[in-house]
Amino acid sequence: YVIRPYRDIAEAAGVALGTVGWGMADMKGHGYFIDLGKEGKRLQQRAKLLDEWVGAYARQLYHRRKARRFRAENPDWWKTADLRQFDALWGGDVAGDRLTGYLKPGEITVYAKGIPGPLLQAQRMRADPEGEVTLIETFWNFPPTDAEKDTVPPLLVYADLMATGDPRAIETAKLIHERYLAQPDGQD
Repeated sequence: YVIRPYRDIAEAAGVALGTVGWGMADMKGHGYFIDLGKEGKRLQQRAKLLDEWVGAYARQLYHRRKARRFRAENPDWWKTADLRQFDALWGGDVAGDRLTGYLKPGEITVYAKGIPGPLLQAQRMRADPEGEVTLIETFWNFPPTDAEKDTVPPLLVYADLMATGDPRAIETAKLIHERYLAQPDGQD
C-alpha cells in the first residue's frame, strides 16, 4: 500500500510536490496502482513497474548523473574503507559485491551529497577523468534499510549494474533482484 502523503514522497525523492502528483496520475493511468480512497493506494504490476524504471534509468539517467571521476593513491582502498563516516554510500560494483559476495569490483562508485572532501583527503584522491572512482551526487532523501547498511538502495544497485551492459555485472544484478526486489509468488 502507498499511504504516504505526496509531500513526504516529494521530500524523499528530492522532487517538487507537483512532480509527485503528475507521477502518480501517470502511474494510475498505466494501471500501476488502484486508488483505495482513505486506505491509500495499492501498488500493482510491481515487476513491470520495476523493469520500466530500470529501463528508463539506463536510457535517461545513468549517463546524465552528476558524476566526477577520481583516482585514489591506493587502488585497494575500497576494501577496508567505511564510507558511512563520510556520509557516503557504495554503489555499482562495490555495492553489488557487498550485497551478494559475487562480483569482483572493477569500477568504484560512491554516492554522496556534494563532494566529500574528508573522504578524498583520507584516501588521497585526485580528480582524473580516467580514474577508477566515480563520485555521484545522491538524488534521494530517505534513510537506508537494514539490507543496505553502507550501500545505496538495492534497486539503485540493480539499475547501476544493469546499465553497464557487462555480463558479470548483469549476473550480479539478477542475484540482487532475487534477494531484495522480487516479490514472493502470488504477490504483485
